[in-house]
Amino acid sequence: MDLPSTRELELETLLREKDAQLAEVTVCSLLASPLHFPTAKPFFLQDEIIALRQYLSQQPGPSTTDAVTLPPALLSLLLPHINSATTSTTTTPSTVTAALTQRAHLLQEENDELYELLKSSETGKLRDEVRGLRRTVGNLQGALEGMFIQDTQ
Repeated sequence: MDLPSTRELELETLLREKDAQLAEVTVCSLLASPLHFPTAKPFFLQDEIIALRQYLSQQPGPSTTDAVTLPPALLSLLLPHINSATTSTTTTPSTVTAALTQRAHLLQEENDELYELLKSSETGKLRDEVRGLRRTVGNLQGALEGMFIQDTQ
């Protein structure tokens, strides 16, 4: 089976647009003229839409495992893009690898910087604690020496 030409695709697209316009005009004329449906409610389409929504909500969803076939017209439009994508993927692994390697290096550098900040903040906390403990030890030594001096007198 030969793929349709671009002219055939254009004609098919135009035909579908005309069909859609014709359907729109037909619906609008039916809505404008209640004589075609003398027993219908003024909002008969809304009732049909509500019924259709209720029906669809009760139906099972589409299967994700069923094979999907594409119409030839759509396939002929997609093939050039698929072919160009497959040829470009053969050259991109090296660029993707390079980009991933660069990103890994940047993340490692950021990780190292954050670790240094954490270490310095933890070290700073420990230094403050050591200073406090040295003051406490000095005060305790002073108190003990004072008590020792009082006991000897």
